[in-house]
Amino acid sequence: MAENMDFSRFEGMSEEDMLLEIKAQLRINQRLRDELRAKREYAQTLLAALMGTPFVFCMLSHDLSPVHSNYMADKLFAGHPFPPGHRREALAAALAGLTNACPSTRFNDAATLPDGTLIPILWTASCSFQHNGRLSKVMLHGKVEAESILASWEHDFVDGDYGVDLRGLMNKTYVEGFWALTFDTDTPARFRLDFVSDALAKIWGVSVPELTADLWLSSIDPRDIDAVKETYVAFISGHEATFESTYRIVARDTGELRHVKAMGTRYSYAGSLGAFGTIRDITDEAREEQEASDVRAVADSMSNDMVDEMMWVLSVTATADFSVQYISPAWERWTGISSSELMTDSSKHLDAIVPEQREWVARRLRQFHGGRPTDFNVTSTSLGSPRPYTVSYIHSVTGAITVTKSHSALLRDATRTPVSSIGISRDMTQTCQTMTVLRQTDGLFQLLDAMAQSTWWIRGRGAGDEGNWDHFVHITQGCRELFGHTAAEIMADESLWVGVIAPEGREDLHNAVDVLYSASIDDPACAITDAVRKLVLPSGEVKHALFRSRPVINSRGQLTRIAGTVSDVTAIVERQERLAEYEAKLKAIMTQVESYVYLAEIREDGLKMVFASEYFETLTGYPVAAVMENASFWQMHITHPDDVDKVQREFDAFMDSNVKQSAQIGHRIIRADGTLKHVIAKVNRATHEESGVQYVLGMTYDATGTVESLEDKALIQKQAHKAQRMESLCVLSGMIASDFTVALRVITGNARSIIETITPDSPTNGELALLMKEIVESTATVDSIIAQLRMYTGQTEINMGLVNLTAMVEQLRPFLLADLPANVSVAWQLADQLSLLLVQADEVQLGHAVENLFMNGVESIGTDEGVVTVSTGTETTESGTAAFVRVADTGCGMDAAVMDRLFEPMFSTKFTGRGLGMAAVKGIVDAHGGSIDVKSRAEQGTVLTVSLPGICETCCKL
Repeated sequence: MAENMDFSRFEGMSEEDMLLEIKAQLRINQRLRDELRAKREYAQTLLAALMGTPFVFCMLSHDLSPVHSNYMADKLFAGHPFPPGHRREALAAALAGLTNACPSTRFNDAATLPDGTLIPILWTASCSFQHNGRLSKVMLHGKVEAESILASWEHDFVDGDYGVDLRGLMNKTYVEGFWALTFDTDTPARFRLDFVSDALAKIWGVSVPELTADLWLSSIDPRDIDAVKETYVAFISGHEATFESTYRIVARDTGELRHVKAMGTRYSYAGSLGAFGTIRDITDEAREEQEASDVRAVADSMSNDMVDEMMWVLSVTATADFSVQYISPAWERWTGISSSELMTDSSKHLDAIVPEQREWVARRLRQFHGGRPTDFNVTSTSLGSPRPYTVSYIHSVTGAITVTKSHSALLRDATRTPVSSIGISRDMTQTCQTMTVLRQTDGLFQLLDAMAQSTWWIRGRGAGDEGNWDHFVHITQGCRELFGHTAAEIMADESLWVGVIAPEGREDLHNAVDVLYSASIDDPACAITDAVRKLVLPSGEVKHALFRSRPVINSRGQLTRIAGTVSDVTAIVERQERLAEYEAKLKAIMTQVESYVYLAEIREDGLKMVFASEYFETLTGYPVAAVMENASFWQMHITHPDDVDKVQREFDAFMDSNVKQSAQIGHRIIRADGTLKHVIAKVNRATHEESGVQYVLGMTYDATGTVESLEDKALIQKQAHKAQRMESLCVLSGMIASDFTVALRVITGNARSIIETITPDSPTNGELALLMKEIVESTATVDSIIAQLRMYTGQTEINMGLVNLTAMVEQLRPFLLADLPANVSVAWQLADQLSLLLVQADEVQLGHAVENLFMNGVESIGTDEGVVTVSTGTETTESGTAAFVRVADTGCGMDAAVMDRLFEPMFSTKFTGRGLGMAAVKGIVDAHGGSIDVKSRAEQGTVLTVSLPGICETCCKL
């Protein structure tokens, strides 16, 4: 209004007229203040309505402690909705991650009424942050889905004596100061204060005489001084006839930061240029404006975030019509009509409603805005009345139907005339669909209740918060079949429930209940009980029932109910008892059977052990639990590594066969102590008649003794066969030697006689003499062979005597080296003669044996470079101390097949060999009661050791 005043009229005015004009301006200022005060009253009224609306509202500080909360918050939570503890921790977790860029979120919660009723709440949280990113405050708006709470709110808040005194809300003291000043004619930027009121000096915290122009300016907050000077310069330079400026000052007396609002107008009088105006302390208003700004920010945030909710403010006319002052974006989402269109033409509200509801919605709104009682038992209060109603909107483009439920409050002025209404509408489409499903589910539940054999029950707390959880809230009709009493009888007399339980199980029941209640308080999530109890019905019939109980926890982790089921398991218990009896008998049998018996279920992922007899531990040395936990334990840890593939191959063939129902698999196992055993596993496949589940039934027994007996028998048979063959060879060789000896003697004698009778004079006789000599030499060779046969068969005459093996070898050395090939060298490792034990032997025959061993080593080296080592010494054997002579070569060596036939007569690997040399050696050694040891590997040489019983020289003298 000051901008419309003509200040030129002040020119030429008398001081008296000017004072009159000033008074007129002061009256205008007072009217402006009254209008501002009225606007503030209106804002406070809206805030009061917010505090009284039927949704939960609270404001929290940076540490989540309460600042403000409305009626609904106090009603539901009897104090702070998020007290210290797990609820506040849950809130902090929900707010985690919010920033200035993303300051809001939504989360679900629930409140528990004293009667145990759970009230779901959908919270919308909007946060304010400081410049450093730390949390400043939190605004919480909660949507409550409970008719009972809304009805309670209507009764307590709307019908109660909570009328808002609109004047009383704004009944505050406004401190306002007046001032007048004169500009310096030479330097207009300087001025002189002509007048300041006491109120103005009080704002500055000084006395009136102390408040000078310099003090005035120096008290302004440095953050605002530049803006104030800019406004002042524009004012005194004549660019602006009036000025208005809001800034902060620091009071001189208290140091308090205050917000002030200065207004002034310029005048010219008698050649002097001056100004006058007012300064008002608006510190409280600034603080309230900041709070109001926060509330608006929350409202805007909630409007943007509330996808399923619509907030609206209507201005009511004297004829009960309305115009839309504000409506949230949900309106356009539901109807396809923009908010600007609705605010221009409020009749579009009815156009968006489904046709069948338009008439009664219009009638109800007119009655509501007229403040008159309606057919819905709505009463009036000074704050207004909540009007819950359901409206279905149709989208103008898609035709989609949105079912909404609204709650509103009517605002009245000081004369109790309705001036506006505020409300919130929620999308109930999904809820209505859910309710339809719930009704269908309830019908199915009732049908299931009548048909189900199990009994379902819910218990609640008795009277008072400390009451026991022994009050039945619900129990299904199946209890009649199970307990012999109807649901109504048990609800009326709960002792019937316990009375059916067999006396020996009642004490256990009470203990289980105590444990459940304690666990429900300490750790509700883990408080679950399962127990089978014996029941004795009034008719005397005995049954068994499975009792299952668990707590019902709300979203805040509080115990609200205890629910459970009771199922008839009589048939199962009887079957288990029979099964237990069968298992006991089976275990008794298994303890007498020296076989590992097992049963395994065939599954897609392998075998699952069902049973394993205790003989498993006796057989393998491993605990039974090892194979029960892992069916493949036998194959992985017990089966001999060399037999794993064979066993797996045979078992897979058995499993893959559609015809073969049984199989027998022999293999070796390694016990836990490392010992080797032979086992035979017999497996059979069977199918359960009822379930169709396939099983493998197996029996594994220890076959080590049988296998070893068979191996020993085969070895004995082999040795007997070899001995028999050797014996046959000995007999044959003896017969051949005897017959050949006689024949050779005749041939040799006749040949010698012919040689002696013929004369060398005739050439014919000379040739005959040569032929006879060849016959004699040949018979000598054959005689040598016969001697070897006799040695092999032990038919030669033995001249025993004490022999020193080292001395014997020394005597043989020249003969051994006589025909030695150049590529063969000899190493001599002979024991000292004095320390070596003597042996009882025929030195000539024993020498033949050593010569044969030496020549055998030389021949095995062949044409390659090689070494033959001859050694003597003493060794300890199982039968005592023995002296030995050993011949080792680096020749071609022998494989196992050759070694097995080494001492057989007529067996030789040489092209020209007769196979009698080693056979003769064996015969000589056997005739002396000694032994011969052979160690050889192909291409790595051979070591032949002849051992003879040693004789102490002292013993020989005795």
